[in-house]
Amino acid sequence: MSWNLYGNYRPFSYGVNNKRKHYGSESELTVTWRVNKHLGITGNMRYLLGTLGYDSTTHEGTYYNFSSGRMKDRSFCFSLGFNYYMQGKNFKYRNKKSLQSTEQGIKL
Repeated sequence: MSWNLYGNYRPFSYGVNNKRKHYGSESELTVTWRVNKHLGITGNMRYLLGTLGYDSTTHEGTYYNFSSGRMKDRSFCFSLGFNYYMQGKNFKYRNKKSLQSTEQGIKL
């Protein structure tokens, strides 16, 4: 069994005349389990810490602007995958059919 966890959190970002507050975070958790020597199962969850979004404020002199956005397509999602590992006689047979490079040229 293997685990992979990824996260990236940035609460604020600043420019010369603006400030942006970020919501949510890029995050992902992947779990892989090899059931037997031929079959594996993988589960993946993305955006664990909420929907991504921002509030942005820009001001310069008398100009002021506020904007807000939420990325609804970047909210929690789950996926499940199945892996098949080729081993044994079939794997050895298929490897023999691959091209091999030699000093004289290419042979089967």
